[in-house]
Amino acid sequence: AYETGALAEANDRSVAALELADTIGEKLLSAPTHVLLGDVRRAQGDSNAARQEIERGLKELEQANERALLMYHRLSLGNLELALGRAAAAQSIATEAASVFHTQHRRDFEAIALALDARALAAGAKWREADEALARVKHLEPAAPLARVAFAVAEAETAIACGDRTRAARMIVPLKEEIRRMSELGLRVGELEARLALARLQIAAGLTRDGRASLGSLHEDAKRDGFVDLARASASVLH
Repeated sequence: AYETGALAEANDRSVAALELADTIGEKLLSAPTHVLLGDVRRAQGDSNAARQEIERGLKELEQANERALLMYHRLSLGNLELALGRAAAAQSIATEAASVFHTQHRRDFEAIALALDARALAAGAKWREADEALARVKHLEPAAPLARVAFAVAEAETAIACGDRTRAARMIVPLKEEIRRMSELGLRVGELEARLALARLQIAAGLTRDGRASLGSLHEDAKRDGFVDLARASASVLH
């Protein structure tokens, strides 16, 4: 429900799953659910509650010695850190996760981790290193839709961060294609996040009117669907 944008349903299902997990004492059910609830809280604009839920889930996975699950769900913490402006913390998480997924030959998960790595590096003005991470994602040729859109967003954010107008313009069409794919698959979270990147990309490419129109549309959609974090982000760029 979360990936499709149904935040209220994702919240209700998560709460019910946690109640069941507490009843039967099943940590491998409760741990990922806490992380998912943290993602919901972040989308709803409550970063403190998001951190609390995510860190509780990660602690339970660590105690259960579930390293593969732990690394995947730590990416939720990495995304939260990046959203809060803590690029170095996000990059540390992404680098470790990418290394683990590389060893396990989990190409799509590795691509998602490397995309987060690139975004964090770009946010820290480490553009050469960000491009190296993007090159590694491209080499992996990710097939999963969420891995592909993560790569497209990372490419866009790197182009924006380095201030290259020509590069930004070149990224617009590929990113629009990933947004179209997200919409067709009903993956609302990926679609909305990519639309924010697109609007910022359009502005960086000098297409200010297009970018502001994209931001206005995104702001209304995000506010209507309960994505407070994205509504705030789009409003901050608009103003």
